Amino acid sequence: MRPARRLNTAPALPSRVTDLPVGALGEASVVVADPKAGSQLHNKGSHGTPLSGGALELSLLEAAYLVEAGRMRVDRADGSAASFEDLATMGGAQDGAFGVRYVVYRDLRERGYVVRPSTTPGVDLEVLPRGAPVKGGERMWMLAVSERASFATTPFLELVHRAEALGRKLLIGVVDEEGDVTHYRAQVREMGGGLPRTAAEGAPELGGWAFEDRVVTYDLESADALAPPGQLGRRLGSSHQLSLIEAVWLARAGRLRLRDASTGAGMSAAELEARARRTQADFELRLRVYTDLRERGLVAKTGFKYGTHFRAYEEDPEGHHARFLVHAVPRDHETSWPELSRAVRLAHGVRKEMVFGAAGEGGVEYLKIRRVRP
Repeated sequence: MRPARRLNTAPALPSRVTDLPVGALGEASVVVADPKAGSQLHNKGSHGTPLSGGALELSLLEAAYLVEAGRMRVDRADGSAASFEDLATMGGAQDGAFGVRYVVYRDLRERGYVVRPSTTPGVDLEVLPRGAPVKGGERMWMLAVSERASFATTPFLELVHRAEALGRKLLIGVVDEEGDVTHYRAQVREMGGGLPRTAAEGAPELGGWAFEDRVVTYDLESADALAPPGQLGRRLGSSHQLSLIEAVWLARAGRLRLRDASTGAGMSAAELEARARRTQADFELRLRVYTDLRERGLVAKTGFKYGTHFRAYEEDPEGHHARFLVHAVPRDHETSWPELSRAVRLAHGVRKEMVFGAAGEGGVEYLKIRRVRP
């Protein structure tokens, strides 16, 4: 009787490098000429752009990722293999932002997203959510930026508007010095609340004393008549304190009668505004955003404790928490990503939305930025 044949239970050896799809390195891209190999790469991850005849063209970004992942080989014209380092160096020579873009691209691919280099001006990558169909799925625009890059409000808002008009979400991948990626989403925030947009009609004019950085009234009955508790100023013992912004807002509406606390002389609304501008260099900017929030039915109170200009309420401050932290910026404002990161992180920590009120000739627009986890 013949002995039973032994089964080969040894693990299968990995595919040889020669079995991998092979691409030819060009000046700015890699072309996989073999239709079968090209189809293999495109169907498993939607890599590259199919060409007529069945070939597949890959950007240097895509090719570098596939080579690093051990999923393809790239050959130079002389037949020698191009390494990941070769492709990354070549990409960096052609595009100074290649390194940052590659880190974000790789991060998203490793998370299971379909990612493609974008052909849309101002956008780095197009992203499809995990599990979404490659054709017809919801596309997201992704910006890949270094933590050292500056943030310019005007072009950024314009890009947000373009994205939302096309039904896209705008994401930002910020790469720090260690190569970690923090993801953010940016969107235009339509602000609105149900609180009074003006002081109460028919309420008596309020008399107040103008100090250097605030206005104080001792007429508590009139202060209560102007607005419900918590919606304008703050009761402090036997006095009612108004910030300079609140006082100017009331004075512009003709609801405040003022005296200078240091001289006892009467003070006009214009004189109060002049004092406020001397006290606070960006007073006019803050006042524009404060007034706009009031006109939208929100109550804005100081955001000093949170390192921002305002905390804003959609509902009665006496019974609800502020939903927003609002920082007033000019439309042409520029800042750094670490500054934005700090503001967004703090707002998240206190369960509020971080919103930037960008004031320009056309009014105030609100840009919401929040951290997301892909």
